[in-house]
Amino acid sequence: MADEVLAVGDPDLAVDFVESFAAVAAALGQGALCASLVAACDMAREQIGLPRTTPNQQHLARFTGPANVSIGGSAWDQAYADGAGWNIEQAVAEGRVALATHGLLARSLKEA
Repeated sequence: MADEVLAVGDPDLAVDFVESFAAVAAALGQGALCASLVAACDMAREQIGLPRTTPNQQHLARFTGPANVSIGGSAWDQAYADGAGWNIEQAVAEGRVALATHGLLARSLKEA
């Protein structure tokens, strides 16, 4: 699915997809990955002029808030800074590998 989303070439769709990865990472207790993915999305949104809507921000905050608390502010800030250097393709790759360890993307990895 990740390859298909990137292949469409729609930056908005790709950012939304990575934000979904971030929410799943947070739910799985991978707070640092969540922070990095959110940062990559924030940078992409800034580059393409696509602000996050209030409903999307509220939805994402349901996951990022607890993830931030769980790893601590300084760890969050470091992971966020790391992710700010990723482009969307890198964010998809990082999310894919990390989430595959939970068996969530096994089919996608086999097809890649």
